[in-house]
Amino acid sequence: MLVTHDPDRTLPSPSRLANVHCLQLRLKHVSGLPISRENVYRRIMQGPPLQGAKPRTVSIYITMVGIVVIGTWLRFRNLGAASIWLDESFSWQLSKGSLADVISAASHDIQSPLYHLFLFASLKAIGTDAEWALRAPSALLGIANIVAIYWLGALIGGRIAGVLAAAVLATSSFHIYYSQEARMYTLLALAATLYAAAAFFFVKYPTYARAALLAVYGLALVYSHPFGVLNWVAIAIGISANILLTSTFQHRAIFQ
Repeated sequence: MLVTHDPDRTLPSPSRLANVHCLQLRLKHVSGLPISRENVYRRIMQGPPLQGAKPRTVSIYITMVGIVVIGTWLRFRNLGAASIWLDESFSWQLSKGSLADVISAASHDIQSPLYHLFLFASLKAIGTDAEWALRAPSALLGIANIVAIYWLGALIGGRIAGVLAAAVLATSSFHIYYSQEARMYTLLALAATLYAAAAFFFVKYPTYARAALLAVYGLALVYSHPFGVLNWVAIAIGISANILLTSTFQHRAIFQ
Protein backbone atom coordinates (compact mmCIF):
# COMPACT_ATOMS: atom_id res chain seq x y z
CA MET A 1 0.00 0.00 0.00
CA LEU A 2 1.33 3.41 -0.97
CA VAL A 3 1.38 5.94 1.86
CA THR A 4 1.40 9.56 0.79
CA HIS A 5 2.81 12.40 2.81
CA ASP A 6 0.71 15.51 3.35
CA PRO A 7 2.97 18.47 4.21
CA ASP A 8 -0.03 20.52 5.35
CA ARG A 9 -0.61 18.06 8.17
CA THR A 10 2.96 18.05 9.45
CA LEU A 11 4.44 21.48 8.80
CA PRO A 12 2.89 24.57 10.40
CA SER A 13 1.90 27.17 7.85
CA PRO A 14 2.07 30.86 8.76
CA SER A 15 -1.71 31.20 8.58
CA ARG A 16 -2.19 28.33 11.02
CA LEU A 17 0.33 29.73 13.45
CA ALA A 18 -1.37 33.11 13.28
CA ASN A 19 -4.70 31.55 14.28
CA VAL A 20 -3.38 29.64 17.29
CA HIS A 21 -3.69 32.49 19.75
CA CYS A 22 -7.13 33.53 18.47
CA LEU A 23 -8.48 29.99 18.70
CA GLN A 24 -6.95 29.58 22.15
CA LEU A 25 -8.84 32.61 23.42
CA ARG A 26 -12.09 31.43 21.84
CA LEU A 27 -11.88 27.96 23.39
CA LYS A 28 -11.11 29.45 26.78
CA HIS A 29 -14.08 31.79 26.48
CA VAL A 30 -16.50 29.00 25.49
CA SER A 31 -15.34 26.29 27.88
CA GLY A 32 -14.21 28.45 30.78
CA LEU A 33 -11.09 26.30 31.09
CA PRO A 34 -7.48 27.25 30.40
CA ILE A 35 -6.38 25.91 27.01
CA SER A 36 -2.69 25.42 26.41
CA ARG A 37 -1.10 26.69 23.18
CA GLU A 38 0.24 23.18 22.53
CA ASN A 39 -3.24 21.64 22.62
CA VAL A 40 -4.63 24.29 20.31
CA TYR A 41 -1.78 23.81 17.85
CA ARG A 42 -2.25 20.04 17.97
CA ARG A 43 -5.97 20.46 17.23
CA ILE A 44 -5.20 22.70 14.25
CA MET A 45 -2.61 20.30 12.86
CA GLN A 46 -5.10 17.42 13.09
CA GLY A 47 -7.29 19.18 10.55
CA PRO A 48 -11.07 19.10 10.35
CA PRO A 49 -12.97 16.17 11.87
CA LEU A 50 -13.94 13.23 9.74
CA GLN A 51 -17.23 13.54 7.89
CA GLY A 52 -18.53 10.38 9.52
CA ALA A 53 -18.03 11.67 13.06
CA LYS A 54 -21.36 13.50 13.31
CA PRO A 55 -23.52 10.64 11.99
CA ARG A 56 -21.74 8.31 14.41
CA THR A 57 -22.56 10.61 17.31
CA VAL A 58 -26.19 10.75 16.25
CA SER A 59 -26.33 6.95 16.00
CA ILE A 60 -24.88 6.68 19.51
CA TYR A 61 -27.59 8.96 20.89
CA ILE A 62 -30.35 7.12 19.03
CA THR A 63 -29.05 3.81 20.36
CA MET A 64 -28.98 5.19 23.89
CA VAL A 65 -32.57 6.41 23.57
CA GLY A 66 -33.62 2.92 22.48
CA ILE A 67 -31.75 1.34 25.40
CA VAL A 68 -33.36 3.71 27.90
CA VAL A 69 -36.82 3.05 26.44
CA ILE A 70 -36.31 -0.72 26.71
CA GLY A 71 -34.95 -0.35 30.25
CA THR A 72 -37.93 1.81 31.23
CA TRP A 73 -40.41 -0.74 29.87
CA LEU A 74 -38.68 -3.62 31.67
CA ARG A 75 -38.73 -1.76 35.00
CA PHE A 76 -42.30 -0.45 34.87
CA ARG A 77 -43.83 -3.63 33.46
CA ASN A 78 -46.05 -5.28 36.12
CA LEU A 79 -44.66 -2.85 38.69
CA GLY A 80 -47.66 -3.08 41.01
CA ALA A 81 -48.71 -6.65 40.25
CA ALA A 82 -47.36 -8.18 43.48
CA SER A 83 -48.26 -7.10 46.98
CA ILE A 84 -45.60 -5.49 49.13
CA TRP A 85 -43.55 -7.79 51.31
CA LEU A 86 -41.99 -7.33 54.75
CA ASP A 87 -38.97 -5.16 53.86
CA GLU A 88 -41.06 -2.96 51.56
CA SER A 89 -43.55 -2.43 54.39
CA PHE A 90 -40.70 -1.03 56.48
CA SER A 91 -39.95 1.50 53.73
CA TRP A 92 -43.63 2.44 53.63
CA GLN A 93 -43.81 2.86 57.41
CA LEU A 94 -40.70 5.07 57.50
CA SER A 95 -41.86 7.25 54.59
CA LYS A 96 -45.41 8.10 55.60
CA GLY A 97 -46.52 11.00 57.78
CA SER A 98 -44.98 14.45 57.82
CA LEU A 99 -41.45 15.39 56.90
CA ALA A 100 -40.58 15.73 60.58
CA ASP A 101 -41.93 12.22 61.20
CA VAL A 102 -39.82 10.80 58.39
CA ILE A 103 -36.65 12.49 59.67
CA SER A 104 -37.34 11.34 63.23
CA ALA A 105 -38.06 7.76 62.17
CA ALA A 106 -34.99 7.63 59.92
CA SER A 107 -32.76 8.88 62.73
CA HIS A 108 -33.74 5.87 64.83
CA ASP A 109 -33.43 3.31 62.01
CA ILE A 110 -30.36 1.39 60.95
CA GLN A 111 -30.86 2.33 57.29
CA SER A 112 -29.54 5.56 55.80
CA PRO A 113 -32.18 8.32 55.49
CA LEU A 114 -31.74 9.51 51.88
CA TYR A 115 -33.95 6.87 50.28
CA HIS A 116 -36.81 7.38 52.73
CA LEU A 117 -36.74 11.13 52.15
CA PHE A 118 -36.84 10.51 48.40
CA LEU A 119 -39.71 8.02 48.79
CA PHE A 120 -41.58 10.48 51.01
CA ALA A 121 -41.31 13.23 48.37
CA SER A 122 -42.33 10.81 45.60
CA LEU A 123 -45.43 9.60 47.44
CA LYS A 124 -46.49 13.17 48.14
CA ALA A 125 -46.06 14.05 44.46
CA ILE A 126 -47.92 10.95 43.21
CA GLY A 127 -50.70 11.27 45.78
CA THR A 128 -51.13 7.57 46.55
CA ASP A 129 -49.29 4.81 48.37
CA ALA A 130 -50.32 1.95 46.11
CA GLU A 131 -47.83 -0.79 45.35
CA TRP A 132 -46.77 0.72 42.02
CA ALA A 133 -46.32 4.14 43.64
CA LEU A 134 -44.09 2.70 46.35
CA ARG A 135 -41.90 1.01 43.74
CA ALA A 136 -41.88 3.80 41.14
CA PRO A 137 -38.98 5.71 42.78
CA SER A 138 -36.80 2.58 42.62
CA ALA A 139 -37.70 2.12 38.96
CA LEU A 140 -36.84 5.74 38.19
CA LEU A 141 -33.52 5.41 40.01
CA GLY A 142 -32.79 2.27 38.01
CA ILE A 143 -33.50 4.09 34.74
CA ALA A 144 -31.24 6.96 35.80
CA ASN A 145 -28.52 4.40 36.51
CA ILE A 146 -28.62 3.30 32.85
CA VAL A 147 -27.71 6.83 31.77
CA ALA A 148 -25.15 7.18 34.55
CA ILE A 149 -23.30 4.01 33.62
CA TYR A 150 -23.14 5.21 30.02
CA TRP A 151 -21.38 8.35 31.32
CA LEU A 152 -18.97 6.23 33.37
CA GLY A 153 -18.26 3.86 30.51
CA ALA A 154 -17.73 6.72 28.05
CA LEU A 155 -15.24 8.36 30.41
CA ILE A 156 -13.25 5.16 30.84
CA GLY A 157 -13.42 3.44 27.46
CA GLY A 158 -15.24 5.72 25.02
CA ARG A 159 -18.83 6.00 23.83
CA ILE A 160 -19.04 2.45 22.50
CA ALA A 161 -18.03 1.12 25.92
CA GLY A 162 -20.65 3.37 27.50
CA VAL A 163 -23.38 2.05 25.19
CA LEU A 164 -22.41 -1.56 25.91
CA ALA A 165 -22.44 -0.93 29.66
CA ALA A 166 -25.86 0.74 29.42
CA ALA A 167 -27.26 -2.13 27.35
CA VAL A 168 -26.02 -4.73 29.84
CA LEU A 169 -27.46 -2.86 32.82
CA ALA A 170 -30.78 -2.11 31.08
CA THR A 171 -31.40 -5.82 30.46
CA SER A 172 -29.87 -7.15 33.68
CA SER A 173 -32.47 -9.30 35.46
CA PHE A 174 -30.69 -8.65 38.77
CA HIS A 175 -30.95 -4.88 38.34
CA ILE A 176 -34.54 -5.09 37.05
CA TYR A 177 -35.54 -7.10 40.12
CA TYR A 178 -34.25 -4.49 42.55
CA SER A 179 -35.66 -1.67 40.39
CA GLN A 180 -39.10 -3.12 41.15
CA GLU A 181 -38.63 -3.25 44.89
CA ALA A 182 -39.42 -0.44 47.30
CA ARG A 183 -35.99 -0.50 48.89
CA MET A 184 -32.84 1.62 48.65
CA TYR A 185 -30.68 -0.70 46.56
CA THR A 186 -31.11 1.10 43.24
CA LEU A 187 -30.26 4.37 45.00
CA LEU A 188 -27.04 2.76 46.26
CA ALA A 189 -26.19 1.55 42.75
CA LEU A 190 -26.94 4.93 41.16
CA ALA A 191 -24.98 6.88 43.75
CA ALA A 192 -21.98 4.56 43.39
CA THR A 193 -22.05 4.90 39.60
CA LEU A 194 -22.32 8.68 39.73
CA TYR A 195 -19.56 8.94 42.32
CA ALA A 196 -17.22 6.79 40.22
CA ALA A 197 -18.04 8.77 37.06
CA ALA A 198 -17.57 12.09 38.84
CA ALA A 199 -14.22 10.86 40.16
CA PHE A 200 -12.97 10.02 36.66
CA PHE A 201 -14.43 13.31 35.42
CA PHE A 202 -12.45 15.14 38.10
CA VAL A 203 -9.22 13.26 37.33
CA LYS A 204 -9.42 14.15 33.62
CA TYR A 205 -9.30 17.88 34.44
CA PRO A 206 -9.55 18.87 38.13
CA THR A 207 -11.50 22.04 38.87
CA TYR A 208 -13.40 23.35 41.87
CA ALA A 209 -16.73 22.72 40.14
CA ARG A 210 -15.86 19.09 39.43
CA ALA A 211 -14.56 18.66 42.97
CA ALA A 212 -17.89 19.97 44.29
CA LEU A 213 -19.78 17.55 42.03
CA LEU A 214 -17.61 14.71 43.30
CA ALA A 215 -18.33 15.71 46.90
CA VAL A 216 -22.10 15.83 46.32
CA TYR A 217 -22.21 12.37 44.75
CA GLY A 218 -19.92 11.00 47.44
CA LEU A 219 -22.23 12.36 50.14
CA ALA A 220 -25.24 10.83 48.37
CA LEU A 221 -23.43 7.48 48.27
CA VAL A 222 -22.67 7.55 51.99
CA TYR A 223 -26.28 8.44 52.88
CA SER A 224 -27.89 5.95 50.48
CA HIS A 225 -27.09 2.73 52.37
CA PRO A 226 -24.90 1.59 55.30
CA PHE A 227 -22.65 -0.19 52.77
CA GLY A 228 -22.30 3.06 50.85
CA VAL A 229 -19.28 3.91 52.98
CA LEU A 230 -17.50 0.77 51.75
CA ASN A 231 -18.27 1.72 48.14
CA TRP A 232 -16.99 5.24 48.78
CA VAL A 233 -13.73 3.93 50.23
CA ALA A 234 -13.19 1.43 47.41
CA ILE A 235 -13.75 4.02 44.68
CA ALA A 236 -11.63 6.61 46.49
CA ILE A 237 -8.74 4.15 46.76
CA GLY A 238 -8.96 3.33 43.05
CA ILE A 239 -9.04 6.99 42.01
CA SER A 240 -6.18 7.86 44.38
CA ALA A 241 -4.07 5.10 42.85
CA ASN A 242 -4.92 6.43 39.39
CA ILE A 243 -3.78 9.92 40.41
CA LEU A 244 -0.51 8.66 41.87
CA LEU A 245 0.32 6.38 38.94
CA THR A 246 -0.81 8.60 36.06
CA SER A 247 1.68 11.26 35.10
CA THR A 248 -0.89 13.12 32.97
CA PHE A 249 -2.93 14.14 35.99
CA GLN A 250 -2.77 17.92 36.33
CA HIS A 251 -1.83 18.08 40.01
CA ARG A 252 -1.67 21.86 40.25
CA ALA A 253 -4.59 22.82 38.04
CA ILE A 254 -7.15 22.87 40.85
CA PHE A 255 -5.02 25.20 42.93
CA GLN A 256 -4.53 27.78 40.17
